[in-house]
Amino acid sequence: MPVQCEVKGKFVCSETVTYVGAHTQSTLTIDFLAGVNSFHNIKWIHTRSGKLLSTILKNNQKAAEKSLASRKFLAFSTHDVTIAALLESMGIRKAALSPQGRPAFTAAVVFELWKRNDTQHYIRVLYRRGPGFDEYRDLTKAVEGCGQHEFCPMEVFSKSMQPFKHDHPDEICLSDVENDKNQKSRQMDEIQPVTILFMVSTVIFAVLSFGLLFLLLHRRSSMDYKVEAMRSTD
Repeated sequence: MPVQCEVKGKFVCSETVTYVGAHTQSTLTIDFLAGVNSFHNIKWIHTRSGKLLSTILKNNQKAAEKSLASRKFLAFSTHDVTIAALLESMGIRKAALSPQGRPAFTAAVVFELWKRNDTQHYIRVLYRRGPGFDEYRDLTKAVEGCGQHEFCPMEVFSKSMQPFKHDHPDEICLSDVENDKNQKSRQMDEIQPVTILFMVSTVIFAVLSFGLLFLLLHRRSSMDYKVEAMRSTD
């Protein structure tokens, strides 16, 4: 974030700006954009990491079925907002980001596919914090639905992630736009009769007011004329 970089780099900033304040503001911004933490919103998570999560789950299945040919490694480059949403989907955001609160530059999430002696496939989830941290921490036990196991059964992992994956996040945006249009149309339909009634009432009130004013002025003019006539007679 520009403000944080300026503070950390000792550039000229307002006296009211501090590194802690800039850091907190940056974290809140990421949380809001990702739809996580106090701003938790599954629709936002769908639009941020839903497609990526769906792709990862499909690749795991293909690798287990040996339909990925000879590929042993797949990598995706993404943004901190996407990583935050992905971690929230697995229920490991706090475990991964504490104490910083948001994904750092060069942070990485790793999904390992294992096959053990029982012929079943398992998932391990590792996380690297970023600069200054070379260790990939194993967070598999903290993943939602994996039951504190070091190796999470692939079927269990995939089932737990179903609510957060989305193959067509663009449809969410389009549906929201359409819903907004329909809502505005309904509001206009509801408001229109009230508006017409208000306009008619306003016109009637204005006509009556001008009519009453005209009568008062006319009466006053008549009275003034009578007074002048009486004075002339005297």
